[in-house]
Amino acid sequence: MIGGPLGGFMADSWLKCVSKEQGVGNLLCIAALALFLIVPVGVSPAITVSMLIFVGITMFTTKGTYFSMQVELGVPPHISGTAIAIATLVGYLPDLFVHTMFGRWIDASGAAGYTKIFWYAIGTAAFGVVVSIFATRRAKKLNILGHFPAKV
Repeated sequence: MIGGPLGGFMADSWLKCVSKEQGVGNLLCIAALALFLIVPVGVSPAITVSMLIFVGITMFTTKGTYFSMQVELGVPPHISGTAIAIATLVGYLPDLFVHTMFGRWIDASGAAGYTKIFWYAIGTAAFGVVVSIFATRRAKKLNILGHFPAKV
């Protein structure tokens, strides 16, 4: 309930660019996830829950806006449905295997498996930062950075 609207505000009002917002959101997500790697074992449950909520908020700042990058990438409106369908296929494909992969990591490594999961999540967020840099450069090249369609 917080992350999506916050991401939209960041994209529309603060950064005036969805692709930049994606980068900032992913950087915040990396920071939030990295906390789990540095906080000592045995920290209070209240702190752990607060950290999980922070991860959720940062993650949803990007999830609420990632399909909005089409305009900045120059995707023509007449194929936007197909573009979203392909992006959804590629974007959600890892859901087919990550749960099994995470379970194997935990089964094989015990508590260290969770560390692997956090590094995987940090890696995917870092990939999101790289993609946002590409998208921002593409929008600049197309001269449409921050130019949203006129309100109807």
